[in-house]
Amino acid sequence: MSYSKKALVISGGGSKGAIAGGVAQYLMEENKRDYDILLVLLQVV
Repeated sequence: MSYSKKALVISGGGSKGAIAGGVAQYLMEENKRDYDILLVLLQVV
């Protein structure tokens, strides 16, 4: 049996992190996208 999983990976640092979160929220709520894994990579200096 084969299982398929979908992941959304977004990278960004600083103000890009807020935009990445907004994009993820839009895709999941407005476009009814469903992801098994959500990973937002933020660069902290």
